Amino acid sequence: MVISPYFPTIQDFRVRGRRSHLLSDILDLVLVAILADCDDFSEIYGYGMPST
Repeated sequence: MVISPYFPTIQDFRVRGRRSHLLSDILDLVLVAILADCDDFSEIYGYGMPST
């Protein structure tokens, strides 16, 4: 399932060339992490990091 098409009207005010990830990817990660019961930014970060 691709969630990104649901966020087309959200503007990305970050400076081009200084961003590593697409805003839609960040929003996708946050949404899925919240659905996976992550409560804060550190848990969302941990959810988004690949396991080694």
